[in-house]
Parts: sequence; structure tokens; C-alpha cells
Amino acid sequence: LSMEKNAVTTEGGVAHIGVSGISDTTGLEIAADANYWGEELSAPVSEGIKVNVINSYVDPDCNDLVAGGNIVAFIGDEYFFSFEDALATVVNGGVVITLAADVSGDFTFVRSSDLDLVIDGAGHTFNGTITIDGKSATLADGSLTIKNVNFDATDITKAACINFGGSNATRYVTNVTLEGCTFTGGNRTIAAIKSYTGGDKNLTIINCTVDNTMHSLLQVVNVTGIKIDGCTVESKNGLNIQDSSDVVINNSTINVSGYAVRIGQGSGNGSAPVVTLTNNTIHTDGTEGDPAIIIRGSATEASLSMEKNAVTTEGGVAHIGVTVADNSGITVSADANYWGEELSAPVSEGYKVNVINSYADPDCTELVEGGNIVAYIGDAYYFSFEDALAAAVSGNVTITLAADVSGDFTLVRSSDLDLTIDGAGHTFNGAFTIDGKSATLANGSLTIKNVNFDATDITKAAC
Repeated sequence: LSMEKNAVTTEGGVAHIGVSGISDTTGLEIAADANYWGEELSAPVSEGIKVNVINSYVDPDCNDLVAGGNIVAFIGDEYFFSFEDALATVVNGGVVITLAADVSGDFTFVRSSDLDLVIDGAGHTFNGTITIDGKSATLADGSLTIKNVNFDATDITKAACINFGGSNATRYVTNVTLEGCTFTGGNRTIAAIKSYTGGDKNLTIINCTVDNTMHSLLQVVNVTGIKIDGCTVESKNGLNIQDSSDVVINNSTINVSGYAVRIGQGSGNGSAPVVTLTNNTIHTDGTEGDPAIIIRGSATEASLSMEKNAVTTEGGVAHIGVTVADNSGITVSADANYWGEELSAPVSEGYKVNVINSYADPDCTELVEGGNIVAYIGDAYYFSFEDALAAAVSGNVTITLAADVSGDFTLVRSSDLDLTIDGAGHTFNGAFTIDGKSATLANGSLTIKNVNFDATDITKAAC
């Protein structure tokens, strides 16, 4: 049967072409390209036989020919009428499955060291989930790349669009890349990507977009080697990274209502988190009451490095929140970032970060000294003037201000201390009281220089 430029419409929910009463259809030849098949049925034939329709007319006058027809996917020149059929033919080598239509359903991809598979959505929508089975093998070879797919989470029942493993038998997923994908429809409860049992390696996410209907881009535990570049995240939260090391987040925009990046570690689980943030725009509107960046749980040896990030946190909460009871082993490097205008200090009370300079603009072009440091004694820096004074005990000590200071302070004279307070041109909004200890000390001294005193709000009789 050969058909071309026919306008075929079949009502009543039956197929356009019905093949019946033939037990062996392998010898049938049906050429049905370049026809119009109406609007009721997307496939022109009855179930049980496939017709290679690679293009169809979208109008009954047969003027507008479009590619695709009822074909769902291509591997090279070979076409498939279901995504399952395309996956089933993929065994080894370098294979590209290109979608020719939207796809619905839940699918499992089993990793193989002999297969480098690319799924190219070509801009089509995927209404369902993909579960990646790592075979509990930590495969060094082989890979899976998913690109140009628009994931729609509206009707899915799993916790994420893309799921790593899920059991001990399917864990240890490796070498997965997502590129140019979008995620939507998650009712702010569904994540784009989630791992479960841990032990996964090498996840790369490039130029992906997560809109404000999603819960988050990433919910992972114990993944080694996460690379995120050029992504736009506008979901409820951004990235939850648990027990994961070698995490690099670059050139991305994370604009959320909760946390942007949350770093955690379970007691005795996985690796100490190691996270690097470079050249990102990070913002939380404070709706959820979270800092933009959180270090929590048992992450007592977490390492966070930040440079050239523009971080703004609304709602009066800190830019970086540390809720680890024993934080003595945590390392946070936060020089050369922009911290917005609302908070002068980038961290929550109870944890200090050594910020010695910051950018004055969100484009990170004007680097200024000081950051959230208030004073120096030599190379040692202090986040409050009180801390600096407490450290000045004896000898010849110079406290140099790195920021304006407010408050009333008492300086107790000591015969063992020659103290210089160098304001370096900063303003002092308050008053000094000098306590002579009623001792008429012959030794020791106090010098105050280069300070701009502002008496506007003081309650004493003198500065």
C-alpha cells in the first residue's frame, strides 16, 4: 500500500489504517509518508503493526509538511515508534538517541561500561522520570548524557525527574551529564535531580534551567565530583549537597526563596563536604527564613571556597549560616565577593569568617579592603573592636581600624602596655572612658590617632 498527499480522517477512536486477520505481517509494505491524518489520532495504524511515517501534513489541503509523523525517536537514520524501543536497541559504543516527539512515562537506564549514550531531546518535552541504574558497580567507563530535554514534572510520582539509583542494587551511578535541559511543573515539591544511597561519581550539569514551580535543582548525598556551570535556578531552594566532595558551582544564577546552597554531612557518612563557588549570582528573598548558604548537621570538616559571587540575602538573615555545634574544623574562604547592602557581616552569629576584602558592586569589579573585619593587630584581624581590645594585653600594640565603630568602650591603663589606636580615617560613633586604675602609672601609654569622632548619639559629656 502506497499513500501520498491523502487527507485521511477517521472518527470514533479507531485507527486510520487497520490491519487484521493476518498473523504474519512481516511481508506487508505500507508507505504512508506525506499524508494528512486528521487530529484525532497521532498514529495512523492499528496497534500491532508499525508504519514508517517520517513526515505528515498538518493541514487537510496537504500544504504544510512537517517532520516526525508518529516516529518518537531516531538513532541515526533508524526510527522508532516508542522511546522504549529506542532504548532497547542501545547496547554498546557511542549512541545518540534523538527525540522526534514528546515522551511520557517512567524509564530506567542501566549504566554500562561499554556504552556512551546521548539522549538529545531536540527541544521536546519529557513527561515522566528517568531512573539511572548504576548496577552497584562504580563504572569508570561509559557515560550518559541527557541534553535539550524539557522535563515536565506535573504528573510524576517520584521525588525527582532524574533519579540516581534508589536501592543498594542500583546505586553507584557514574559519569552523567545534563546539558541544556529545563525543569518545570514540580509544584515546588519535586527536585530536578536526586540521589539516594550515595557512592555516585561525576555529575555534570551545564546550562540547565529550573523554574519556580520546582523544589530544587539538586538533592544529593555522597556524590564525588559535581560540576555545575551556567545554570539558572529559580525554584523554592537551590542545591542540597550532603556528604559530597569536589563540588564546583560556576557562572550560575540561583534566585530562590529558601536556601541557595545547603552543605551537610551525616554522622559518620560519606566524605567531608568540599564546595567551591565562583562567579555566581546568589539571592534568597528570605521567605523561608534561610540564609543563602547553609553549613549544617555533622559537617564538622566542611570546606567552602567562594570568589567573585554576588550574594544578597533578604529578610535580615545571614548570608552564610553555620549550624554545626563543633565548627572548629570548618574552613570558609570568602574573600572577594559581593555581599549586598543589607548585612555587613556575611555569616551568622557564632561563627567567624575571615573576610579581608569584598566587592562593592554586584558585578564584582570594584574590590575594596575591609570586608566584615573591624580591626587589625598586625596580621591578625578581628570582627569587633571589643575582640581587638581584649587581645591587647602587654607590649607595644597597635590596633588599626578597618571599619567604622559604634559604642562606648573602657580602656584600662596598664604599665605593661603601650597601646596605639589608629583609626585610619574611620569614624568612631561613641565614647572612650580611660580607666587610670587610681594608680598614677609611670609606665605604659595610650595613643589615639586618625580617628573621626562623631558625638551625635553619645550620652556622656565628652567623646
